[in-house]
Amino acid sequence: MPKERLAAHNADYTLEELGVAIKKSNLVCKQPMEKVMGILSALLALSAEKDAIAYDHEEVFDYMLEHLVDSLFE
Repeated sequence: MPKERLAAHNADYTLEELGVAIKKSNLVCKQPMEKVMGILSALLALSAEKDAIAYDHEEVFDYMLEHLVDSLFE
């Protein structure tokens, strides 16, 4: 996601709204909701800093997401 688009997205999509989206999805959190939201927020922030990643940023993001999802949700 382009940095400008992510910044606009983050401005409109608060952590509270992220929590609502998680609850509406019927996903069951394995971790406290605040921790899950913090981890997802950090992952999105990391995707905006693709120049700071020493490897293919999309592959790194996909790998992290794939492996985090199982530890965050049932």
